[in-house]
Amino acid sequence: MNLRRHLAALSLLLCLLGPALATAESLTILHVNDFHGALQPTRSGADRPEEGGAARLAALVKTERTPTTLFLAAGDLMQGTNLSNLFAGRPVIEAFNLMGLDATAVGNHEFDNGQTALSERAAEARFPFLAANIAGNGPWQPAVIRTVGSLRVAIFGLTTEETPVATHPRNVKGLVFNDAVATARRLVAELRPQADLIVALTHLGVEEDEKLAAAVPGIDVIVGGHTHTKIEQPEMIGGTLVLQAYERGVFLGRLDLEVTDGKVTAHRYRLVPVTAAAGEDPAVTALVAGYLQQLSGRMNEVVGTAAVDLEGGKDAMRTRETNLGDLVADMMREASGADVALINGGTIRAGVPAGPVTVGTIYNVLPFDNWLISFAITGKELRESLETGVSRVEVRDGGFPQVSGMSFTFNPKAPAGSRITAVSVGGAPLDETRRYVLATHDFLAAGGNGFTVFAGHDPVFNDSGRSLRVVLAEWWRQRGNVSYAVDGRIAEARP
Repeated sequence: MNLRRHLAALSLLLCLLGPALATAESLTILHVNDFHGALQPTRSGADRPEEGGAARLAALVKTERTPTTLFLAAGDLMQGTNLSNLFAGRPVIEAFNLMGLDATAVGNHEFDNGQTALSERAAEARFPFLAANIAGNGPWQPAVIRTVGSLRVAIFGLTTEETPVATHPRNVKGLVFNDAVATARRLVAELRPQADLIVALTHLGVEEDEKLAAAVPGIDVIVGGHTHTKIEQPEMIGGTLVLQAYERGVFLGRLDLEVTDGKVTAHRYRLVPVTAAAGEDPAVTALVAGYLQQLSGRMNEVVGTAAVDLEGGKDAMRTRETNLGDLVADMMREASGADVALINGGTIRAGVPAGPVTVGTIYNVLPFDNWLISFAITGKELRESLETGVSRVEVRDGGFPQVSGMSFTFNPKAPAGSRITAVSVGGAPLDETRRYVLATHDFLAAGGNGFTVFAGHDPVFNDSGRSLRVVLAEWWRQRGNVSYAVDGRIAEARP
């Protein structure tokens, strides 16, 4: 009798505690961002080991995948290397198809080959492109809901509102990039009744992701990209985890969640290095080898030599004068016959090591399909363009100017718009009333990277039939061996 009473009491207790003892469901999110066509392993420095590579990444995804896994990319998959650019991103899409990618955000560089090419790549993809805040016709959708185990996971995409100035305006004609926070508020309200978890897959940058998390309750996880940020452990803002896994697929982010009654009750996170230890996926290895074979003959042609290392790293190109920035700007001024030249640091994407320089080297330096153009502007407009160029130096913005035929001094601590303290052209102080012929490229001439002061000028020189990299290759062939050193064109004002 006592045993029956004990069993009845235990049964009653279990009923009362039932909700508290609810079983936690598991979800693993694997993620990358800002892959930029890095199908082959890369090095961050001459003395550094190789990192990343699509075949290694694919092998690691297989190893890290669990029965309840989502594999996500936060945009800028395609543009950035010869192997991707010269095939308009097709090998990247094929590689991520083989990896079983579940979804990607639309990054600003997805538009660099134009909307038609993006539509073709999206049609080839076995995963959706997500962008809820882009108004206009395109191959993306705002959100998807995936059932993973017993969890319903809503994933929506957001794309940076800077896209119209971060790619050529012709590439986004007819599109409007709406406010990300307002879009997210609307979508979270719509998706929450349909899902146990909500994931924002964003290409906004870490600062905007932090603002999004603070402004929009109800997002469980933000998987972000655009700023190439290495977040070692997720930021928790309100109830939202904010992630970003650096760049070029050199890390695979892994987030393990425990979810009870639609709430994240525990999480674990690590950035898993993508190294030779991961092994290689044979199907992806074969895919990359096939495209490399198509590429090799053209890219291996030697156009000359570099007598010294030419610095083209992101941090340098977007904060100060470099010898490669000087070289490219000089080449543009000479080829167009202009008085001065200005190129945004974000156009130059790689340095040149001392030694043989191939066509492939040139394409790595200048991966975009820009062409040389010049037009007349006033000295006042020239100063304004320099102000634009240094207005976001503290965040390594791609608009930072590398110049030729002029020099300038700026104070990075001054308010944006009043940072230029001195400008000279041809060794003489800038005359704001005089007209100067300025060489640049079509992206900036159309107002890209915020250089709206350049838009609407009639061209003096317009070499639209050749890309800037073709002009640079010819320039190098004419000179053979090239040596460059910085000469004080850009300086910071001293306190």
